[in-house]
Amino acid sequence: MRLPVNRAILAIINSDPSSETSKREELRTMAFRMREIKRLLSARVEQENRRLEAEGIAPVLTASFQEQLVPEDGLEE
Repeated sequence: MRLPVNRAILAIINSDPSSETSKREELRTMAFRMREIKRLLSARVEQENRRLEAEGIAPVLTASFQEQLVPEDGLEE
């Protein structure tokens, strides 16, 4: 699942070819950083789930975790 913000950033990057190069690069950098944060969070959740299972505690459901990342305005992909 991608965050809605990623879609908005990519639309800006790919829209007007006369956009300033620096703005485009800045948006690409932001999109990359957001994807990296999402990847790191997912890895951390997996690590925590393994720890919880080892202690006999129910792991966090992935769907539940992802729902928390979706803004309440319903713009999910």
